[in-house]
Amino acid sequence: KTARSIIPKGFPTVLIPGCELIRDYPSLTCLEEHAGAMAAEYFLDLGFSHFAFCGYKRSVWSQMRLASFQQRLHEAGYPVHVHCKSKSGIKSFWEQELDEILSWLKGLPKPLALWAFNDDFASIVVEACRMLDLTEPDEVAVLGADNDEMVCDLCNPPLSSIALNQEQVGYQMAELLNRQMRGQPLKHKSIDLRATHVVGRQSTNIQVTQDSEVARALRFIREHSNKPLQVDDVLRVVAVSRRSLYDRFRQVLGRSIHAEIRRSRIELIARALVTTNESITQ
Repeated sequence: KTARSIIPKGFPTVLIPGCELIRDYPSLTCLEEHAGAMAAEYFLDLGFSHFAFCGYKRSVWSQMRLASFQQRLHEAGYPVHVHCKSKSGIKSFWEQELDEILSWLKGLPKPLALWAFNDDFASIVVEACRMLDLTEPDEVAVLGADNDEMVCDLCNPPLSSIALNQEQVGYQMAELLNRQMRGQPLKHKSIDLRATHVVGRQSTNIQVTQDSEVARALRFIREHSNKPLQVDDVLRVVAVSRRSLYDRFRQVLGRSIHAEIRRSRIELIARALVTTNESITQ
């Protein structure tokens, strides 16, 4: 209603929705099923079995991220603890609702994998964990979204986040405005904002397993996935036999050591394809 009242008909416009999607104008659309599934898969790979989500009821982005996060975890057989506030102001959050989220966090099972719908909210959750003396990521692993590097790096510990194709979207929005200003026909009226990869930082740097040797092997694989890595290299850093480690990997992760090396390398390559200008051959 506000958009229609202030934007003259035919005026060059690209909308970025906040509380609702507006179909009548060229606008940004969010493929949030990608982000939700990505966050869920990321936490599942880390071995978590308790999950939570923080967001705002009035934000369309928050609603869609929650729905896709819940759907993927439901498919994996896990419920999601949800805390969604009706207001979206950080000031009101701190002044009126901090006690509520502190109480909510205190009562949740640990270790907990918590996804906040954006980095600003995630940074508040990180601070709430500090006030409750909940260690991160051992008791609560926090993941944000949008990968705002300044917010993520200022958190203590630094915040992991889901990166989006924001730079590409910026160019596409400018192109869409330019075509409208020149009176040219629009090939499409929507621009897709989508998740590209998880940027892992200290807030989620954990592998949830009681098996210390498997955890040590996984840490080694992920730290050396940019090098030619063989199973024998992994065996050198653990204190168990080849057969024992094979069996324990199957028991904890449901896959072999070789499959984990391959998965970790593919993840690294996929991230390079979306964050660098290097060719597939490189």
